[in-house]
Amino acid sequence: MYQTHSSIIRVSNVQICRNCKGEGYLTPKPVHIGHGNYEEKLAEECRICKGSGLVKVVKEIETKIFAKDPKDENQYRIKLKKRT
Repeated sequence: MYQTHSSIIRVSNVQICRNCKGEGYLTPKPVHIGHGNYEEKLAEECRICKGSGLVKVVKEIETKIFAKDPKDENQYRIKLKKRT
């Protein structure tokens, strides 16, 4: 019988916010108000990173370690699977 061990590893790191490209705020875009006139909106804080420009990303990896050969307990195989 194969001996199996499994566990879940959580890996976290900080990355640049993709929504605001690390600026912390969204660049204002001119808004057409009629007759060829444009009004520029004020820059607003990014809702994803809350103005920091950075976000924490957490990934879970499921690991399974089991004996490759049931007769030789010194040989193991490791399987890694990204969890979504």
